[in-house]
Amino acid sequence: RQSEEDHNESTLRHVQQTNRPDEDMADNWKIHIATLRHPDQASRTRLEAALKDLLDLSKQDESARLRLAQEGALAPLIAVAARTGEYWIGIRQVCLQVLATISWHAETGLPLVEAGMLPIAINALNDEDEVIVGRAMGILNNIAMYEQARKQMLSSGVLEAIKPFLGQPALIGLDADKIVAYLVGREDAKEHEMMVAGDGSIERLVSAAHDTLHSLQVHGLKLSVMGLLKAMRLIAINDNNKTRLVSAGAVGVLLLAADKRREHAHLAVGALLELSFDDQGMAELRSILKEPRGAIFTTLSTPGNEGATEEVRRDCRDLLFMLKGQSEKPPAKPISAKEKKHVMVSYAWAQKKRVQKMCKELRRLGLDVWRDEEGSSVVPAMSANTADSMAQALEAASVVLVCVSRDYKDSGNCRMECKYAKALEAAGRLKIVYLMMEEDFTTTSETAIGGWLRLYMEDALWYQCWDDELVEEAAGKVTRVLEEREGKVEREKREAGEEKAALAEAREVTGAAAAAFSALAPEVVAWLTHNKLEALLPAFAEHEISTLRESSAPTDFLTPRPNSHFPTIPIALLSRSHSGIGFHRRRT
Repeated sequence: RQSEEDHNESTLRHVQQTNRPDEDMADNWKIHIATLRHPDQASRTRLEAALKDLLDLSKQDESARLRLAQEGALAPLIAVAARTGEYWIGIRQVCLQVLATISWHAETGLPLVEAGMLPIAINALNDEDEVIVGRAMGILNNIAMYEQARKQMLSSGVLEAIKPFLGQPALIGLDADKIVAYLVGREDAKEHEMMVAGDGSIERLVSAAHDTLHSLQVHGLKLSVMGLLKAMRLIAINDNNKTRLVSAGAVGVLLLAADKRREHAHLAVGALLELSFDDQGMAELRSILKEPRGAIFTTLSTPGNEGATEEVRRDCRDLLFMLKGQSEKPPAKPISAKEKKHVMVSYAWAQKKRVQKMCKELRRLGLDVWRDEEGSSVVPAMSANTADSMAQALEAASVVLVCVSRDYKDSGNCRMECKYAKALEAAGRLKIVYLMMEEDFTTTSETAIGGWLRLYMEDALWYQCWDDELVEEAAGKVTRVLEEREGKVEREKREAGEEKAALAEAREVTGAAAAAFSALAPEVVAWLTHNKLEALLPAFAEHEISTLRESSAPTDFLTPRPNSHFPTIPIALLSRSHSGIGFHRRRT
């Protein structure tokens, strides 16, 4: 450190002894940084001149900003921004403007966090100078956009610091709204539903995005639409926000952004996919699909479209899959019992490495596994039409592994997969097994799973998989689940065959009783026969059911007299029997 200070003092002396006004600005940046490292030794004019040159340099391009960060400009800039007193007001204004420019991109914005920018910017929000407050809020807004800085920002107390600015009509209020959207707009916890209260925050964001897309000024400035679209994309994850977004006109704004701002189409289409999970949003999107402007979804989903990234094409295909109702109604015909089935893995790419290890372990145990990039012996790897590939993989699955994580919950694509899997599970086509990929994000952790994913999980059992060392154990448990499921399927097939045979045997009974009980529901006949109660068939047929009476058992069942060995009969079976047999709750 002492060596660095000696070098800086030497550079400063050289600056004081020379005067080269014609020197190119890019060659002066080291001199300006040296000046900022010793602000008390430089005049106010010199400090302001150095800062203005650095501001011009930072506005050139991303490489210029990166150069400033790499060569040690951040720490002295932050130190100057932290000064107090009337003397420093003008200097701090320019200094914060430089820092705001540097914070535009993650490559330079994240190093600002590491250099200690957050507490300085938060403290500046209390300043009496409006320019300083506005620029400090701008820095916090830029940094909040970076997912890598989210945890540090939440722990820094920034949400509490910006509360007084929420709802303000000026640009600073809009920046505060965006910060909340970036940091907690997606959250389901009550204490984080700052976007849900009827304060107009969501409506202001949608309105600002609309005006920006139409080249209108917002609070006297032309804003970047990217930040507004990102805010809308994140708050759309929370189901509590969806209807308000749709009511505020978000669907039309996002559709326009997807069409006119292709560089930001991933944000717009991602938000639209989220809104399709809302009834009102789904209705509006389906209406748009019938209009000429709805062709944008097909255009963007087409392979080879130069204006769309692979992420945009995938989201558009998934959105079309949702809008056509395919996620709600699985095919009526199940895969033939003769066909092989596999284990399908549904996950977010942030957990890809551990999922790959899980798949490898499952294959070692002899299971056929389908993962999007690898495929199985039953269904090939995911093709260009991701939605169709996903549907085929789910329909061919005996067990689906849902790898639960924050990224999974926040992904519209994962939600669509899970929704389709739930529909298939409800139809008895497969079994869902939940693997917890993050120790601090489970149904029992302090930050518990919420929202749609918690509703889907209900009270299902889950297995730990948040560490590589747990993969082998989890794979073994998945194997046992699959074995149990296959055994259950075979057992159900066997029992179905036995009931069919029993029904055929019962129908061979001759005499007058045969004609009477032939109208009984097949389930009743099969049930009686299966439980070796064939002798009661004539009694049922002749409506002689006085041996049955209602007791204090659950109201959905009929039970025998005390000490009787007659089995319990579900009302649901008997109620579909011969029309002459009626069962009522307070009547034998």
